[in-house]
Amino acid sequence: MSETRIELSAEARALVERMGSSAVVLDAIRRGMDFQNQLTLGEIVEKRLTGKGPYPVSEHRLGERSHLYRKSVRAAAAVVNGGTVESSIGANVVYAGIHEFGGVIAHAARKGNVRLRTDKAGNLQRRGANGKLATFAKRHSKYAKTVEYQGKAYSVRMPARAPITTGIESRLTAYGEGISREIVKAMEGGGS
Repeated sequence: MSETRIELSAEARALVERMGSSAVVLDAIRRGMDFQNQLTLGEIVEKRLTGKGPYPVSEHRLGERSHLYRKSVRAAAAVVNGGTVESSIGANVVYAGIHEFGGVIAHAARKGNVRLRTDKAGNLQRRGANGKLATFAKRHSKYAKTVEYQGKAYSVRMPARAPITTGIESRLTAYGEGISREIVKAMEGGGS
């Protein structure tokens, strides 16, 4: 979990210093945070999780495959917890973490059986330019042979693409301005 700092305007900072972390200030921050999270969520989906990939890692963007990741991105409602306001944006698909933070995916060795086509004499039917590729047999194939295979274990290093973190960081100025407006509005009696 990373922590991000938002800079308030000078006027909002002065009001917060004068009022402290009163319920009015914290509620204004919560409202501003919720509104900015929704705008950020839209920007993340539009600019970081939409389009045909693959994209370079430096763009902090993912191409669409099944749309599950894009559809699962949500902003949690901001919550006042003591003298702080906490909020988050994330996704609940199992692979969201590896895309956001990077890491290594370890694949175990696999073994199994495949059914390959043969001719009448039992020789494998080959294809391809070099004649080394076998042809998979269909269920109804009259001549076929079952062959065991043993795969090897391997690992894949996934770079951190961080579409959510990058989307939030790109809008930090807007967060500061929006939350500052809410604080000023609440202190002037216009808060809801």
